[in-house]
Amino acid sequence: MPARQPPHQRTLCVDFDGTITDYDHYRGRGVFDPPLPGAVETLQRLKTEGWKILIYTTRSEVDEIARYLQAHGIPYDGINRDPDGPSDTNAGKPAADAYLDDRAVPFRDDWEAAYRGINELLEWKRARRARRRATGPVTRAGERRPGDQA
Repeated sequence: MPARQPPHQRTLCVDFDGTITDYDHYRGRGVFDPPLPGAVETLQRLKTEGWKILIYTTRSEVDEIARYLQAHGIPYDGINRDPDGPSDTNAGKPAADAYLDDRAVPFRDDWEAAYRGINELLEWKRARRARRRATGPVTRAGERRPGDQA
């Protein structure tokens, strides 16, 4: 009888700036915003449910991101790569069952819906920027980031 294969571990790729963090704009290497409300708890819940969590970002400061994630209790299994993944895959996009990104548009076999989704994303980003200008960046329970003004 052949050995039984272990069940497939689901993999989630999560964007860093704007998805985990309350990102407004790039302010320099190693300057990170606080986690968005619910980010820590939801990622901990997914990890408890057995998900492999890969963080992906265009930032290059992987060690500093790892310290940030650890300091905030955010579980992760890799940053910009899957440590268990095949070595012959594209390092720029880890293979995953789902991707969570503030700039993503889902594709569901319908290019017209995708087109609408792109425009809806752009409108959401414009509205988000306007809210930030009016009220200032918000982190947990209405707290403002240090140094931000309303």
